[in-house]
Amino acid sequence: MDLNIDNLLIHIGYHKTATTWLQKKLFIAGNEVFEPLSKKNNGHSSLAKHFIYDDEKYLLSPFENNESRIQEELEIIISRKDKLKSKIPVMSHERLSGNPHSSGFDAKKIASMLKHTFPEAKILVVIREQKSFILSNYFEYLSIGGTNNLDKYLNTKYDGKRPFFSPAHIKYLPLITEYYNLYGKENVLVLPYEMFKSEPQLFIDKLGGILNLQISMHEDAFNKKIHMRGKAISYYMRTLNLFRRSSSVNNYSSLSSDFTRKAVIAISIILSKILPSWVESALKDRLKLKISNWVGDRYVASNKELSKLIDINLSQYGYH
Repeated sequence: MDLNIDNLLIHIGYHKTATTWLQKKLFIAGNEVFEPLSKKNNGHSSLAKHFIYDDEKYLLSPFENNESRIQEELEIIISRKDKLKSKIPVMSHERLSGNPHSSGFDAKKIASMLKHTFPEAKILVVIREQKSFILSNYFEYLSIGGTNNLDKYLNTKYDGKRPFFSPAHIKYLPLITEYYNLYGKENVLVLPYEMFKSEPQLFIDKLGGILNLQISMHEDAFNKKIHMRGKAISYYMRTLNLFRRSSSVNNYSSLSSDFTRKAVIAISIILSKILPSWVESALKDRLKLKISNWVGDRYVASNKELSKLIDINLSQYGYH
């Protein structure tokens, strides 16, 4: 079986940059342009996980490229999808750019594996202004079971053992430079999430440009709305995450069970309905101020250099 994949697009993230929309609305089997390089018809690519961990879900060794398992999965996908040759195959998974809650520590290794496996691919990277990124990812951290307040989340230093959030992960320049070096600038498209929010058709047109085709999207497809409601509850009830969810961000809490999870969710729903809207707004403003003070001018120089590198004036989208 011919395992060569022509015209492949690899979408590597970042997190919280409209990845769910792209995976559910654009990079889907029902689309006339794209076909997911996955056993599934939408969502995260099932192939992408093999660039991160093995079948037992142990993290891959820095010296292991998992080549045989990747080829095995690729063969299965090709055998099931007869439209891969007539459409643009796309492998989409934001984890390919690393994980923000563990400092993106393996992003370079994954880039190397992608180049080894798919040397002729085109790469899509979507970035987000750093302060906005931090706020969104902090609430994502709470949703998966995290218990730290914002100060602790941002200021937990590396002790030589388990990595946590690191400001270096969202200094985008090194990762993008790495992909430019691996694939060539002409094969790597970097777009700001803010473009998608304010000018979604321009975002889609830019994507079509690197693929040398026109992508048609009905304007109704851009109407997905994201609400803040309920996030204040998740912040104030974060200690109860020990009872709601067991995950690596809370050291696999032994206090979580089906009963406690349902109880915490029920309490959260009730409180979110009676919580005044001004509490949500006040919390959001307070956290934004903390993040702004913490960020300071940390990314100014890097963002300026990145603007020149990707030929987009990021300052117009709030990158300072």
